[in-house]
Order: sequence, then structure tokens, then C-alpha cells
Amino acid sequence: MKTKRILLTTAAITLLFTVLSGQQKGSLMERGDFQSFHFIFWNLENFFDTKSDMGSTQPEKESNQSEIGGALQEFSAFGKMRWGRRRFVAKRDAIAKTIMDMGEGGFPLFVGVAEIENRYVLNSLIYDSPLSFGRYGIVHKDSPDSRGIDVALLYRRDLFRVLSADFIRVVLPDTARTTRDILYARGVVDNLDTLHIFINHWPSKFGGEKLSRPAREAAAYALKRVCDSILDVNSMANIVVAGDFNDTPDSEPMKLLSKLVNLAGRFHSDKQGTIKYRGVWELIDQILVSENLLNKDEPVYSEPSNFSIFNAPYLLERDKAFTGFKPKRTYIGPRYNGGISDHLPVRLLIYFYTFAQCM
Repeated sequence: MKTKRILLTTAAITLLFTVLSGQQKGSLMERGDFQSFHFIFWNLENFFDTKSDMGSTQPEKESNQSEIGGALQEFSAFGKMRWGRRRFVAKRDAIAKTIMDMGEGGFPLFVGVAEIENRYVLNSLIYDSPLSFGRYGIVHKDSPDSRGIDVALLYRRDLFRVLSADFIRVVLPDTARTTRDILYARGVVDNLDTLHIFINHWPSKFGGEKLSRPAREAAAYALKRVCDSILDVNSMANIVVAGDFNDTPDSEPMKLLSKLVNLAGRFHSDKQGTIKYRGVWELIDQILVSENLLNKDEPVYSEPSNFSIFNAPYLLERDKAFTGFKPKRTYIGPRYNGGISDHLPVRLLIYFYTFAQCM
């Protein structure tokens, strides 16, 4: 009896050592000893507060007040859009509901957002809506954008520890113009592995594709320099780049990010998109990753098929001018339309092994 007990103990120790040393990662996946979480990106289309002022303490943003003109002033209770508290709360809660729906029963680990005005709207989203149960933290800084809009990253504080946060300045060829910074957050996922996250909102095609392309190329080069330097130091770095690039995956600016894998490519080939312009879907909201993040032998990884466009029916409305459906936006011109955004969100499912469950 004593001999059997010793043999059983030895076998248990051997199994535990094998699991922890990573020699049975395939079997871990088969037995379900892993967790999955969603990485989401969404352009929230003018998610502004209801104040008539800039809502910012950043001198550089305030210096652009004349350039911004009345755009933000219109989004107030007495402005052109009649953007009062009731409409703000309706949009905020609809955003929260959609984010929770995208989590498929759990709170997404990361939510990258664009076209938000300031920290106030982010705080309201994570503290005053059902998202408060997700225990989200915020990475955000007021950018020098001439429209007064920023990008931000929401992350679950119980599963992600931020090590550093930087904001990459994009210098445009026309130095009189300004645009959004690129957000760069570096942190550790569940004490397993480091993740480098970039949230983008590149300059638009205002003025035409050819004339505006140099501005997006400037953003691409700014992002490329940082990503390439990370990979030069560590070729196995885990990088996630998400954003509204205002360009499709096959565009020249996007091709500059040659060291990353664009997971949106097949959707673009199938003529699927996140916005609809003159009856045609365009895929300008995308997620790119480093090759190592697609390695199943790593503790944190994903698969190309895990990228998707979230097109729930309540985010759409009939396209009366053309055919089919289009995103249901908040306003159509000055008319309140009751939707959330003119963009559909995109998401990526990422796995990580939970070795503690095997002990």
C-alpha cells in the first residue's frame, strides 16, 4: 500500500512538471485549460460630452479652438445638435451594451476606441454604465487633433498590468495641420506574457485620396518605426495594432507595415467592411498582429480566423439611398437618428493558457 502511494505521488509530480514546462501545450488546449478574451476596436463617431467648452486642460488642444470652429460647440444642450444629457446617456449605455455583447458572456479584456472627446466621456462609460462591473482602467491623453478628438484604450485591471504608456506624435507634411497621436501601451497579460498595443486613428481622405495619402503615410511611418524597433530587439514580441486607418488593407500606406500580419485582409477581399460610403462597404477599421502572436506554442496567442466584424442587427439600418443595410449613426446631418456610430466595431479573440488550473 505504501509503495502504491509513493508511485502515485511520483506520477503526479511528473505530470505537473511536464505541464508547467510547456511540453503538453497541445493537450492543454484539448482539455480546455485555457481562457479566451476579446480585443475590440471601435470608432465611436463623435462621442462628445454635453458641455459647450473644449472640456480639456491640455494647452495644445485649447490652442486649436479656432481651427476646430464650432464643431464641438454644436454638441451641447443648446448647440445645433441639441446634444443634451438624455441623448448622451442613451449613446453611452448603447456603447456599453454593445461592448458587453461583443464579449459573449464576459467583459472584453481590451477596448480600443476612437473619436472620443476627453477623459470625462471615458469615465462616464466605465463608471456610470454596466461596464462598471468590468473594472476597467483607462489609457488616454488629449491629443493635438484639430477636430478635438482622441483615441483611448480601456483594459481590465484584473487581467492586464500596464508597464508603460506613450503617445506617438504624427507630424503631417502640412505642418499647419494636426492629427491624433498613436497610443502605445505595453503591459503584461495575466502575468504570462508582455503585449504591445497600438491604437490608431489616421488622417481621413478629406480632399481626395491622392492628396490626403501623404498624411496617412506619415502616420504609417511613425507607427512602423516603433513596431520595427520592438521586433528588432525581440523578434518574438507580441504586438497588436488596431484602429481606424481611413484606408483599406491593400492601400499603399497599410503596405508599409510589412512586418505585421493584417487579419482583415480576407474580409476586404470578400468586399465586407466597417463603413458604407455611397453604397459600397469599405474595411478601414482593422487589426494587425506580429507573427509570434499567431504561434500556438506561446502562452498568449490568436489565429487569423479569430478576427471578425461585429454587425449585430441593432447596429444597422436600411440603406434607403442604395441597397441593403448600413451602420446606424447617431446623427444624419443635424437630424438626430438615434444610432451609435457610422462604423461597425471589429474584434479579435485571443487565448492564453491558465496553468494554475492544472495544479
